[in-house]
Amino acid sequence: MSDEIVRLRRVVDMMLTMHSVLRDRYDSRARILDVAMLSLSVTLCAMAFAEERISRYLALPADVARDITPAAVVLVFALSVVSLRVDWKQLGSVHARACEVLARLKADLRAESGDFDALRQSVRAALVEVPPVPESAFVALKAVHLRKLEISKALSLFPGCPLFFIRVVVAWRAIRGAWNGDTRNEVDGYKDS
Repeated sequence: MSDEIVRLRRVVDMMLTMHSVLRDRYDSRARILDVAMLSLSVTLCAMAFAEERISRYLALPADVARDITPAAVVLVFALSVVSLRVDWKQLGSVHARACEVLARLKADLRAESGDFDALRQSVRAALVEVPPVPESAFVALKAVHLRKLEISKALSLFPGCPLFFIRVVVAWRAIRGAWNGDTRNEVDGYKDS
């Protein structure tokens, strides 16, 4: 049963990473879209109230300044339709909720009390609340998780080393290992071959 708990811990940890990446991705997209709509709206208001002054300040011909206002209106409308359609804020909150569930589950698996059947039931019940990771993103998100683990191991071995350098070394070792057909984990112990 210990092997099963180790496997569950690995799977839950990977799912937590995946949903965290998706949460952050969707939250960032939603924020960028909101800022773009707000900026264009402010520009539109400024053009509506002070078109002549702004066109003189920017040295724009009057006909170009008049064309900017309708273009900004169309762009704000298009962005608001995109915002409604993709609903990145909602997707971000769904994945944030999944992160909360998975973090609790990860803590439960760490504090495993010995009653494996109860723990298995707890895992099943918790995973019902977690939305699936999109199939098209699964492999890329798994790669993110595995890289995160390797970088974490390397940082534990070399805590004073700059993160950028650690990332480059981990990537180089992985590329070299893949090129040579080496399937062992080279980061553990950082032994040069």
